[in-house]
Amino acid sequence: MKTLVATFLIAACAGCAGVPVQNDAQSDGSAGPTRKSADCAHASSPPEVDTLYGRWQVRIDGQPDATAELGPHPEYAGVRGRLTRPSGVAQLAGDVDDEGTLALDESEDGRTISATWTLTVQPDSCGKEFKGTWQHAGDEAKRPAVITLISRAPG
Repeated sequence: MKTLVATFLIAACAGCAGVPVQNDAQSDGSAGPTRKSADCAHASSPPEVDTLYGRWQVRIDGQPDATAELGPHPEYAGVRGRLTRPSGVAQLAGDVDDEGTLALDESEDGRTISATWTLTVQPDSCGKEFKGTWQHAGDEAKRPAVITLISRAPG
C-alpha cells in the first residue's frame, strides 16, 4: 500500500514540477500516438516497412471498426495481411513509398481488388498512426480512414 501511495505522489510531483509525463496507453488499452522525440525513429523520415508489421485498429468513416494484421509480403518489400470486419475477412497487400505514403489493396475474394487505401503517416505519431482515404472499387466516393497501431509483431 505504501508503494502505491509513493508511486502516486512521485507521479503527481513530477507533473507539478513541469516534468513531462508520457503515457502511450489509451483508455481502450491500445497504444496511442506519441509525441515526437529523440527516440522516435520516424520523426523525420518515412517509416520502414517492417515497422508496419503488427495489429492495427481500423476506422473507416461510416463503417464498423475493424482490425488489420500486417506482416512481410513474401514476394516484394511490402506488407501482406488480413482485414477483419464484423461482416468478414479481406486480404490486404501494399507498401510504403519514399514520402511515407502507405498504399494498400484490399481483396474480399482473394483475386480482385475490392478497395484501395492511401494513407500517410501522421507527424508526431512515431509511425503508430496513418490517416487518409479508403475507396471501394467502382465507387467514386473516398471515405476518411485511420489506422492506429495496437501492437507490433514480435521479432
